[in-house]
Amino acid sequence: MIENGAQIVSWQSCVIEDIVQQTPGIKSFFLRLAKPFAHVAGQHVDVRLTAPDSYSAMRSYSIASSAFSSPTVELAIERLPDGEVSQFFHDVAAVGDEIELRGPLGGHFLWPEPAVDPVLLIGAGSGLVPLMAMIRQRRALAQTVPTALLLSARTASDVLFSEELHSIETSDPAFVLALAITRETPVRPSDFARRIDGLMVQEIAARLQQKPPTGSSTSRPMVRSWRAWTPPPSKPNATVASGASHFESGRWWTRAPGRAWVRARRRGAAA
Repeated sequence: MIENGAQIVSWQSCVIEDIVQQTPGIKSFFLRLAKPFAHVAGQHVDVRLTAPDSYSAMRSYSIASSAFSSPTVELAIERLPDGEVSQFFHDVAAVGDEIELRGPLGGHFLWPEPAVDPVLLIGAGSGLVPLMAMIRQRRALAQTVPTALLLSARTASDVLFSEELHSIETSDPAFVLALAITRETPVRPSDFARRIDGLMVQEIAARLQQKPPTGSSTSRPMVRSWRAWTPPPSKPNATVASGASHFESGRWWTRAPGRAWVRARRRGAAA
């Protein structure tokens, strides 16, 4: 497979080194690569399972680990009720098993380099995975660009990478964490008890702009998001680009003119 018109990406075997239960429905799988590769936060890999009768199934999963972690990559996989691949990982896969993997793939939905303007990341559930890779890459590079994460989850126990995110928020004055908890009352007054909406995004963007600037005082946040959101014409507070699409974790990510990233669930994908 040729990715981005130049890089040849081939299948390789990897070994499951560790499995960590992150939330009731999501597990992290740490895979040791036979042929280590360099990736950029936001990229993904294809995983292929082959049965004894030669039937195979392939899914795409975002890489959760930063590009500077190790030859081991982390995939955080959500168990889906009708997902044959995700159910295999959750119910069958064990440490020591070999898995076929191809990557890294994807070149549109990436952490901006150089990171100068404030960045607003918006996600929900396992959609946090590529965003977490960006947050980790920012930390690994000791970057101080103001960054905010607005994350939706049903309950506090469903917040993926919760302990790590709260630790970053405590130690990093340029990082904003805001949770949209939809099925219980949030514990923190800075969080929200509703689904993500435009007013919420505007409030988080305002918090982000109050963080110590690393670039121009007129910098506006760049949005990486899981749904369409257009800033009000009278108060534009997000910088977005146009004309790109990307298949990420079984969902189509599309950048349309004047909009943030749009994530639309593709029927039957990433199961």
